[in-house]
Amino acid sequence: NNAIKEIVTSYPGVDTRVCHPESVAEIARGMPSLVCLLLEFSKGCQRMVLPTDGIALMNFFVQKCVDSLPEELRKYAYAILRWVSVWGTLCDVREGWGAARLKFISEYVKTPVQEVIRILDLLSEVGLVDKWGSNVCRYRVQPALVRRHMIGSWLLCESDGQYKVGAEGKELIKLLLDNNIVVPDAEEIIGALPGVLESYLPSASEASGLMKPLFDHLFSLIEAGNSQEQSKIISMLEKIGRFSPESSLILINHIFNHPKPSAQYVDREDVLQGMASFLGGLAPYVRDLPSANRLMGLLRCIYLEVPDTNDRFNRRRDEIGKSVSAVINNFRGLKIFPDVALNAVKDRLLKGELAKNPFEVFLATQMFVAERTEWEPASSRTIVFKRRPVEFGTQEWERAMFVRTLIHETLKKKGELVEREVLWRLFRVEYQFAHNLMSGFVHVGNPETVVNA
Repeated sequence: NNAIKEIVTSYPGVDTRVCHPESVAEIARGMPSLVCLLLEFSKGCQRMVLPTDGIALMNFFVQKCVDSLPEELRKYAYAILRWVSVWGTLCDVREGWGAARLKFISEYVKTPVQEVIRILDLLSEVGLVDKWGSNVCRYRVQPALVRRHMIGSWLLCESDGQYKVGAEGKELIKLLLDNNIVVPDAEEIIGALPGVLESYLPSASEASGLMKPLFDHLFSLIEAGNSQEQSKIISMLEKIGRFSPESSLILINHIFNHPKPSAQYVDREDVLQGMASFLGGLAPYVRDLPSANRLMGLLRCIYLEVPDTNDRFNRRRDEIGKSVSAVINNFRGLKIFPDVALNAVKDRLLKGELAKNPFEVFLATQMFVAERTEWEPASSRTIVFKRRPVEFGTQEWERAMFVRTLIHETLKKKGELVEREVLWRLFRVEYQFAHNLMSGFVHVGNPETVVNA
């Protein structure tokens, strides 16, 4: 088509080089979408001149496709593409499900619905928008890498090769939270933002300024509604919580202190379990000791509030215990949580109050877990999980032996019977831990698992 021919035969600027189809893999850097884009550019052409930077290439592609539109339509194209990108898809329907999105875009860009559809049809002809469906036509920005680029260029601005939150991004967040303007499927849009921000920004904290209005909005919703509404807030925090762990901890603490009535099969225990699961996922992003203590304190409150029942169909405390175990034993980042747990156990042992505190008893058992799991990102799209046994002389071994010595010294004091019973049970757990390690019983199987995100 004309847009592709113009791209293949044009010279985009100073920062370019002559590249041949066989050097596509080098330019695309292993990204399948860019490989496809470059190959599409090179159809029927032996030599071409294109930007060698991925971002510049996508800007070049989008600009050429938009320039192929009639001049009177170009001013609407970028706004329409941005909204289609953040939603993922747009349907050509005037009533019923999906009509709200089309109507909103029409009002936002101040042009009739027919013109919006015409622009999308023209963009589908030049390959920027994918169009499919028979009775109802659907549109989406393709490839997915270009869609992500459209969202990123809306939220962020570039300066000297570095990205930071831009004014347009802040305006988008204000628009999503404006009570006077109803943006269709705003929660879906918010859910799509974190992945894009992490692709462009060096750390999650860089986006805290953009996300602050979202945290303030969630805070205003906590005291209203019921357990189902609180569960929705936790689901939203799972998407954006890592951008501000401190704000997330404040929100979770507020939800814990404001129990709400059950609604539509969601009760208080469901909310507590959701909070524990979220805190387990938030732990790798906690960067300081006060926040780590606060997170562990919240897990303690949640653990103690859920009743310990023998009903095999209602083992909520066991599920919450799994989140606590993940924080201590499956860690990444500063690795401060094992020390936080150790200090809590040490404090209760020295005071002779361990039996009265089931959470600290559980923490003590976690000191004697013989297998540990660590995970770290190997690239922007790959996570590597590594499982290993505790080795002699490591910090995990020293912590376990320290707790063992404290238990032994406490037993010598001949305290209350209930306390001694708990300590002897922990001794049995410690014996099994040492026996497994020394006999080589621990078998981690494949020590490394690679997961493509």
